[in-house]
Formats: sequence, structure tokens, C-alpha cells
Amino acid sequence: FLRMGGMVAKGSLKTDQKNLTYHFDLSDGVTSVPIFFRGVPPDLFSEGKGAVVEGRMRSDGIFQASTIMAKHAEEYSPPLDAKDAKTASPQT
Repeated sequence: FLRMGGMVAKGSLKTDQKNLTYHFDLSDGVTSVPIFFRGVPPDLFSEGKGAVVEGRMRSDGIFQASTIMAKHAEEYSPPLDAKDAKTASPQT
């Protein structure tokens, strides 16, 4: 079981609505991995958007995704912990 994230490469998304299959490339900007998914992806899933997939790598080099999660933002910033919150807020 693996999890990876990246951007759905523009021009790579091929869908078969009848069979609910999706083929696309997931890219980190340097490397792309071909993905196959069967099912209903989340509403925010589309080309040029961030996604996280879970599944397994097949012997033919295609990642078989069992789950797709659409990323809500292209940039991630970790939540502030209590110590960081004190230094980030203005001192009075």
C-alpha cells in the first residue's frame, strides 16, 4: 500500500464515464507516474489540480489507485503549534 501526491498533469486525463475508469499522470514537476483508477473521483479532481492517490504499483509501472483525494490548496503550511503561535502573533 502506497500513498503519493502531486499535480494531475494537463492533457493527461482520459476518462471512460461508462466504465468509471480514469487514466492520468501524477507529477511532482520533475517526474510523472501513470495512474489508473476505477470509481468515482472527488468533485475537485481535475487536470492541473493537486491530488493524493493511495494504492499499489503494478508490475507494468502503472499505479493502481484505490483512492483519490483532491487537494484543496496547492501549497501546504503546517498548523502552528502553541510555541509558534506565540511568536507569530503580535506582542502587546
